[in-house]
Amino acid sequence: MITKKVAVFSGGGAKIPITASILAELENKGFNIRDFDLFVGASAGAILSSVIGLTNLSMSEILIKVPHLLKNTFKKVWYPRTPIYERKDFLKVWGELVGLDKKFGDCKIPTIITSVDAVADKMVLFKSWEDKNKNEPAVMPVMKSFAAPIYFGQIADPINKRVYMDGGVGSYNLGIDIVWEQCILNSWVCDPNIALEIYAFGTGFSKNNHTYENIVNNRVVNQTLEFFSLGQGGMARVMSRADQVSKMSNRSEKLENVRFKYYDIEFPDSKLDAMDRIDDKSIATYIELGKKASEKPLVDI
Repeated sequence: MITKKVAVFSGGGAKIPITASILAELENKGFNIRDFDLFVGASAGAILSSVIGLTNLSMSEILIKVPHLLKNTFKKVWYPRTPIYERKDFLKVWGELVGLDKKFGDCKIPTIITSVDAVADKMVLFKSWEDKNKNEPAVMPVMKSFAAPIYFGQIADPINKRVYMDGGVGSYNLGIDIVWEQCILNSWVCDPNIALEIYAFGTGFSKNNHTYENIVNNRVVNQTLEFFSLGQGGMARVMSRADQVSKMSNRSEKLENVRFKYYDIEFPDSKLDAMDRIDDKSIATYIELGKKASEKPLVDI
């Protein structure tokens, strides 16, 4: 039987050390992230999956470089500006880490990166093996995937009349459904001679402390804040993670040739669930959370 392995990397901004730490710990136990047949990444997950696919760095080496990447990407200035951060800072560190000359098609592992076309109001999937994507600089789909409002801002394509926004917006921050669709297209699901292993790697999540009493009494302002859930990327994003994990768990239970593992961890403090906490203490905490998350997947079916 042939084994096909797929990995999906969640977005999460500066919380990406959690994923890198999970993978570094698993690597130390013999897990090989480069022994995979497909990557799917959104936002910060697009950055990490592309770094893995475009370099020969081990996960331990990548984890060491992550703090430098974050601190040189999320660079604030003393005066107010919108968006808060500039892509030129990311381009500099990307050039050091990966190289600005790398093409998207250079990814050693076929990679799908998500973005949103704000003009057409639809998800866009950049696939490293497709002719329309493989020859463009690898950094371009990556930047289109983390074009978050407020933080980095949208990316305009005046030639094709497209405006790209963060691929982690809405329901595809953890793109398990995207993985499943591509596996179907690749004929990996129904082939009895293929054992399909799907791994999902998160960037932490906050505990749901809702009660009927505190929700029903919310005033309009609190209802609005709850609806948008800005700190977590929107209510659709919050709900989608649990929904996609549940659906994939059900598929894996019913299909003998499909195995699903989901690594993630609940934050001990909801303040850690932020997009741009890059102080040394927070980064160290994220790394420790990743180590803990690596000990046992939340789902293993």
